[in-house]
Amino acid sequence: MIKIRRALVIFIGLMVVGCTSHKSEYDTRLINTEPGSWASIKYNVKTGEAWKVVDGSLVKIIDTDNPPQSKYEIAMVSLENGRWGAIRLDVRSGRIWRIMNTNWVELKEKK
Repeated sequence: MIKIRRALVIFIGLMVVGCTSHKSEYDTRLINTEPGSWASIKYNVKTGEAWKVVDGSLVKIIDTDNPPQSKYEIAMVSLENGRWGAIRLDVRSGRIWRIMNTNWVELKEKK
């Protein structure tokens, strides 16, 4: 029993390390939006360049400003009535954008 538990802890630890280190230049996010439907984003983890899936094709999400090379992560959430939202985070600088249609819009701090 102890050997199985230890092996499971090691396996989970390796999975967490493998999931958090990006050896690939690209990553994807996928969410269920309603029964039988889903939304997905493919993105470059170094440039933040991203595409969303629309009717089986990739549509580029437009950047109004050109973010620098960095390390990016994207999170998606399912909303009501099959809608969804996404944010992109520059892990190094802390800058963050939200998706509006096919554009990334940077969120600014209120002063």
